[in-house]
This record gives sequence, C-alpha cells and structure tokens, in this order.
Amino acid sequence: MNALVGLSFSALSSTGNSPLVQTLRDEGKLADPVFGFKLNDTGSELSFGSLNKDLYTGEPTYVPVSGEVGHDA
Repeated sequence: MNALVGLSFSALSSTGNSPLVQTLRDEGKLADPVFGFKLNDTGSELSFGSLNKDLYTGEPTYVPVSGEVGHDA
C-alpha cells in the first residue's frame, strides 16, 4: 500500500485539517499519543499509539515539544 499521511502539527497544515495522530488522539483511539516507524528495504513498519519494543533497546527519550508549529524542543 502506498499512502501519504500527515504526521505534523495542525499549524503546519496547508489544508487546515488535523493531522492523523491528532485526530486519533482526540477521538480516544490511541493508547498513547505517539507514533514510531522503522524504514527498511523490506519489512518497514509504522505504528500508532505505541512503540514496537522489539525494534530498539533501552528506553526511548521523550522530549516535550513547544511552540506553535512544534519544532521548538
């Protein structure tokens, strides 16, 4: 499947629509408001609401995002 999904912030949307993660969070459909991805020649993966712990070691570092467009961390 090929698709284009907005994963940024609403303030960056050229259409004014809420990004997918924001919409899923607002509808209560995510366990956590996170997403993760693995890019590979074969077996790439995108997850919403949780992280695949089989794909990394240690603990993830979470950084609060501030600013209107989300790039000020």
